[in-house]
Amino acid sequence: MMKWLTKKEIDDAINQITKHEPELAKFLYQKQPPILRSWLPKSSGAIWTLNGCIVLNDRYLKNGVDWQDAWVVSLIAHEACHLRQGWERAFSVFGELEAWHMGFRLYENLGGALLSSTIRELLDMPLAMDRGNLQNARRCMAEYAGPRYLVQFLPLFPARQEIKYRIGQLKVFLRQKTKI
Repeated sequence: MMKWLTKKEIDDAINQITKHEPELAKFLYQKQPPILRSWLPKSSGAIWTLNGCIVLNDRYLKNGVDWQDAWVVSLIAHEACHLRQGWERAFSVFGELEAWHMGFRLYENLGGALLSSTIRELLDMPLAMDRGNLQNARRCMAEYAGPRYLVQFLPLFPARQEIKYRIGQLKVFLRQKTKI
């Protein structure tokens, strides 16, 4: 069953985000995305939808939504980052890396518990369009979130850049084949 958060609850979340991520908070105030709670798979703390909603996983909110809980606020920030990115960037390992950076850095700034060595490794990675870096980020995400996270199905780069890269690789391959 879906439960919509009230405007006051959403404003409480945005207020927590404002101090550390003012640009994201501004985006949230301007767009006012609906935020709701619903039952999701264990592998997701929250999701964003193509129609601009943020859905928190109710299985992790057994005692309701606590805006002093760094984890809950960081989940909203992570998904809001995807909404701000747009679908093309959000559906890529690069987009995930950017959202994981934002979410976990906010989690730390809000006084969240110590992060695992896998997350520390992920946060130490540069936010760069580098295939090796993004493959390593994909590995860390899968290791942390588990096999049902499905990050292995995302392209490394946003769709247009990934297609350009693949066409370039195909051209190199075809040139090599014609030389043989």
